[in-house]
Amino acid sequence: GVQEPGGGRGGAGVGRGTAASNRGTLDGVWPARGERRLDLGFGGGTLIERALAEHPGVRVVGADPSEDMVARLAEHLAPDIASGRLELVVASAEALPLPDGALDCLTSVYTVYFWPDAARGLAEVRRVLRPGGRVALAVTPPGLQRAIGFDREGFSVRSGADVAALM
Repeated sequence: GVQEPGGGRGGAGVGRGTAASNRGTLDGVWPARGERRLDLGFGGGTLIERALAEHPGVRVVGADPSEDMVARLAEHLAPDIASGRLELVVASAEALPLPDGALDCLTSVYTVYFWPDAARGLAEVRRVLRPGGRVALAVTPPGLQRAIGFDREGFSVRSGADVAALM
């Protein structure tokens, strides 16, 4: 589903703020033991850390286009990488280095408007998910996106309904 805190949505809603959106997004896919989950555009890695802590039988993949963010999280979570529970890759939504059907579920919080090509990114999401795989995306409400200046910075302003329609 697509979550838009405090507004419209194409899935289960969440409360206001990043922490609530992280919680709602992870709950939206609720990974089961033995599943493989991707967090796309993980930034600081909060959602990855929560998934590792709350779902010990789940393998997590993190993809972020920033080499710096990947390096920082790799250093911070080195034991999880060494144990095989965590894999981190430098990648954009439009070109995920994963085989078809490799994932059971995918989460992404507040990133879709930064993707250069959201339709292509969502097609890539579909490709890497197994049939019946689950997706939970959180988007900032469009009014807040405009107030922050996303449109002035060249990013796409997209509502939860816009993203759900692209899916």
